[in-house]
Amino acid sequence: MPKKTSRSHLAVIATAGVLAVACTKKEPEPAKPPEPVVFKAQAPIAVSFTLQKAEGQTGRTSPIGSNYRPQVRFGDGAEEPTCAVQLPASTPSLDPGQTSPASLVCDAEVRVAQGKREFTVIEGGKNVGQGVVQLP
Repeated sequence: MPKKTSRSHLAVIATAGVLAVACTKKEPEPAKPPEPVVFKAQAPIAVSFTLQKAEGQTGRTSPIGSNYRPQVRFGDGAEEPTCAVQLPASTPSLDPGQTSPASLVCDAEVRVAQGKREFTVIEGGKNVGQGVVQLP
């Protein structure tokens, strides 16, 4: 004959079950990636800009000045807006191999992911420079 279970014993078993469920660790929700920073068309974007020396199919042989207007690819984006490079007054031109602070003024809205601030400068289908956006 099966052994009878008392009501108090059943209450202990039920309480233990409730506690076990309550103490079970919940998996943390995955962190949402930070929202990208959006720069409107014609808004200046502060950057550190490096003009690459000509090597094979990349780089340039001649310097650039302010208002140089290449295509720029931000992060992994597929879009390549045309952007005017504005050099500081103290740097009238930038030679291949040099780096300078600068600003980009693009003809279209630009989205920059907080974790992917790098950009590539493209001229005639080849990479001629790169840099990093200085986020606000």
